Amino acid sequence: MEGEQVYNAYLQFTRLLSDQAPSGLTWQAEVMPGESHISNYYISFFKGIFNVYSNP
Repeated sequence: MEGEQVYNAYLQFTRLLSDQAPSGLTWQAEVMPGESHISNYYISFFKGIFNVYSNP
């Protein structure tokens, strides 16, 4: 099932960042239940822009 494969890849990637993020990299991850791969992009993009420009 594609959704399960994508979710497992997401979990692997977040574990990798937790363990080996480059120094100075600020990141966060969030699971958005009920959202599709397409709708998640728009929500994530605007949350990311907000976080970048609202935190000096």
